[in-house]
Amino acid sequence: MTTPLTGLSSGLDTTSLIQSMMAAASQPKTLLDQQISTQQATVGDLQKLNSALASLAQLTDQFTGTKLAAFSVSSSQASLATGTAEPTAAPGQLSFTVDQLATRQVEVTGALSSWPTNPPTLTLVAADGTQTSITPSSNSLDSVVQAINAASAGITALKVQAGTDASGNALYRLQLSSSQTGANAAFTVLDGTGADIMGQPGSAVVSTAQDAQLTLWPGTAAAQTVTSATNAFTDLMPGVDVTVAQTSTDAVTLTVGQDLDAESQTASTLVSSVQSILSGIAQGTAVTSTTDASGNTTVTFGSFTADGTVRGAARDLTDAMTLDVNGVSPSSIGFNLAKDGTISFDQDTFEAAMADDPQGTTQLYNAIAARVNAVATQLSDPYSGTLTSEITSDNSSITAMQQKSDDMQTLLDQQQATLQQQFAYMETMMSQIQSQGSYVQSYIDALTSSSSSKSK
Repeated sequence: MTTPLTGLSSGLDTTSLIQSMMAAASQPKTLLDQQISTQQATVGDLQKLNSALASLAQLTDQFTGTKLAAFSVSSSQASLATGTAEPTAAPGQLSFTVDQLATRQVEVTGALSSWPTNPPTLTLVAADGTQTSITPSSNSLDSVVQAINAASAGITALKVQAGTDASGNALYRLQLSSSQTGANAAFTVLDGTGADIMGQPGSAVVSTAQDAQLTLWPGTAAAQTVTSATNAFTDLMPGVDVTVAQTSTDAVTLTVGQDLDAESQTASTLVSSVQSILSGIAQGTAVTSTTDASGNTTVTFGSFTADGTVRGAARDLTDAMTLDVNGVSPSSIGFNLAKDGTISFDQDTFEAAMADDPQGTTQLYNAIAARVNAVATQLSDPYSGTLTSEITSDNSSITAMQQKSDDMQTLLDQQQATLQQQFAYMETMMSQIQSQGSYVQSYIDALTSSSSSKSK
């Protein structure tokens, strides 16, 4: 917007006058904008709290009687076999030998410059007898490779250089591999006459499809074999997966034991997550006062000071973590409430409880975690959470206030434009009056000068 020249005719600082008038007129908008800024900061803090609560709800979701339990698996020969344990595992030992590893079938044709028949026809036969017929677009080896791979029959083809023939033509061998390991991944490729292409000159079997095999309790009357299509044996023992890497006649012993460190870490994470939220709420609800050099005191309220929902969240989380469960105190498993309202974790107490009564400790922990989950979910649910709803409402209020601020700015801009026009008009009129005055004065001066001359 164009600013008028200041006081050329009136001598007034019209720019400063307009600025002063607009500053006074802008006070309601300034106060509204400050309110918007404060509300936006509060909503930002509420959103951070809501995200933390949502993470807590996810952490404690779907706790079962074995969720807390953790086990580790040690191997007497880790180069041969290793294991991992789920919470459903149980302590124990198992010995076995690794008799064979799971392999995929790999075959190669003889050296070829192109497929012997044109057009070629091939039949891919799976171990279960399923047949897939393919007809490549030409007898070029690239077309054959493309057709086999596009058939999605569990076989992959690859063209590999194999030198040149007597005429200098490039030769290649096709490598055919089963997509998966295991005996059930075996295949046969038949040509148009129904003959196995591996019967052609120069063809060879690189490896056969076979399952991995273990012998449990080797050397005893109870010895038995188990197989797997891969080198991983799922639930070889309840909740224990075993992966084999090398065959050997030496027995491997896997030992499954309780992992107190992992269990403690799980419990500690719950306590620290809750306490982090409680600390944030305490900081947000705190009222602070400062006194300047003149003795004037300023009181500052936190974002959550007047928020009943947030204060209730702190109370409910504290209760969920510290109230008795069927007459048993959470402090018995190391969840301690201090006088200042903070919650801490005692690892020694927890591990002692797990060692003495793992089932009872797990049940108590899961009951506490379930209560925490209920509180966190009730607050942070993306559709019905009370804190989520509060944030949505506050954002709506901010939007409405922002629209009001924008409308006020439009009126202020119009008011400023009007003032500038009025002052510009005033300056123009005063300039004209001054010009007319100068003309009249010069005319009077001329008349006075003429009269003086005549009198002489």
